[in-house]
Amino acid sequence: MAATALNEAGPSGDQPIAESYHVAALHDAREDPAWDAFLEATPGGHHAQSSLWAEVKRSLGWHAVRVVVRDQDGIVGGVQLVTRSVNRFGAVAFAARGPVLARPDPRLLDAVLDAVMALGRARRIRYVKLQPPVDRPDLVDALLARGWAPSAVEAAPSATVRVSLDRPEAEILAGMRRSTRRGARQSVERGLEIRVGGVDDLPALHGMIASTAVRQGFDQYPIQYYATMWRVFAARDQALFLLGEMDGELLAAHLYIGFNDCVTAKAGGWSGQVRSGVRPNTALDWAAMRWGREHGYQAFDFDGISPPVARALAAGEEIPEAARGGVSEYKLGFGGHARVLPGAVDNSPNLALRPAVRLAAPRLAGMHSAAHRLLGRGA
Repeated sequence: MAATALNEAGPSGDQPIAESYHVAALHDAREDPAWDAFLEATPGGHHAQSSLWAEVKRSLGWHAVRVVVRDQDGIVGGVQLVTRSVNRFGAVAFAARGPVLARPDPRLLDAVLDAVMALGRARRIRYVKLQPPVDRPDLVDALLARGWAPSAVEAAPSATVRVSLDRPEAEILAGMRRSTRRGARQSVERGLEIRVGGVDDLPALHGMIASTAVRQGFDQYPIQYYATMWRVFAARDQALFLLGEMDGELLAAHLYIGFNDCVTAKAGGWSGQVRSGVRPNTALDWAAMRWGREHGYQAFDFDGISPPVARALAAGEEIPEAARGGVSEYKLGFGGHARVLPGAVDNSPNLALRPAVRLAAPRLAGMHSAAHRLLGRGA
């Protein structure tokens, strides 16, 4: 049986979508342990789709909506979008690392997409962006085949570096670049003290990120974003906040999130102070990898590198000269694998706007600054 769309008014309960699927559309999606448990247990489930992350985005003025599809055994798929009103235009919405599907059934994908469009019409959402999970490039093709358009503006990084943690520490160290391995080992020997941070240390984290933002030329989020991130994930023992200090001075601070099978480096900064033989960022990242391994996580994700670097490595080429000595090369020094990830696709629930959105989506490359402001950076 073909999937059928939800009532445009937005149902309050479950409705049949196919012979065995039922969908619930949640207009004000709050904490949801069942949805989060589904994400934790499903390949591709990501913290950016969790109800915990919805609370983080709420600190920036976003509101979460969620589509959840069930069969007789429980949740089998869905997607969480965060939405924001844009003047009289209506609202925009995006889903980083979604939709998440437990099985490769086209009916299940259709059920989710039909519900997204119905929910979008009910909420006056004019623009929807989806960026599938890291291991589902097939979903991009499926979305394009259903009329979605490739987008030049991402909801999440489209390339990253992942380090496998399901092996002995000695093997992880052996896979690192020599200078990275030396920094991971010798920084503490030369006096760097690593400690776990708490709520009183959040301003210090924000200060380190601000210092790094000035040097690297990016906009940072306001402090409540990092504070909320730490609070909601630390409450479930899924966050690690580390500070590196030497001679009473803070040199670096990093925040990590553990979810599903992966620890992700979410935020961090360096003071810019150079100490002989001490590499505080390297030492903190290595400490986070050890923490992840001890807690049973299978991988460590650096949450983004330059897409041209990842594409070059995937093609068997050298790192582009322009990226030498930069952040991407730093992350690659830990011996992980560069991965090109699924890109974003755009569409509109509004039939009248849909052709314009599909036409504009591939041409948005010049709007990254506006996109960052919309996401809440620089506030």
